[in-house]
Amino acid sequence: LGDVYKRQTLQRLGVVLPSGHERFRESLVIPDIDETGFCHQIAALPLSQRGVTQDLDYVSLSDPRFFNEGVLSHADSVILCADPLDSLILRSAGLTNVIALAGLRAFELDHLYALEAYGVNAVCFAVGQHQHYDAVLIAQALESIDIDCSCMAIDTNIRVSVNRYGHDYLRVAYQQAGSFSANVMVSGWRNVE
Repeated sequence: LGDVYKRQTLQRLGVVLPSGHERFRESLVIPDIDETGFCHQIAALPLSQRGVTQDLDYVSLSDPRFFNEGVLSHADSVILCADPLDSLILRSAGLTNVIALAGLRAFELDHLYALEAYGVNAVCFAVGQHQHYDAVLIAQALESIDIDCSCMAIDTNIRVSVNRYGHDYLRVAYQQAGSFSANVMVSGWRNVE
């Protein structure tokens, strides 16, 4: 009965497909597990013999929250990534105050309330050029509750940048992060040299 219940639960959550196959087969799976051991969400990066084949896939098992939300309890400023794989890359570069979403368009009021409730006063966006518009929209919401926003100048995206320039590039980009006003669409990105 235990195994049947577990499989039914996993099917209800979308982790196991009705056919019985695993949704995240042959994928790098990144669970978001809190301090009590509860898994809130799962991100998976499909892999093949040629490497990464597509974008991350997500399953949310609870109310909206950030990946690595535990960071909020001890950080008054955070780096916000669009996905948990980018946050892992930033953490491997030595940046520990990193949280992530399941894509920037997954940002909801619950995320805004969490940042406010934990007393976060600054958010630095670590996003690629193609995500700038979404970052500006989130920054508008954050600045409306007096959370300062800045943006790292990332070349293309974090994965490409770290492969091209190494972890030092990400540390320098964070140190040189520039403020941007959410009221004015910033047309270009600064290059980190």
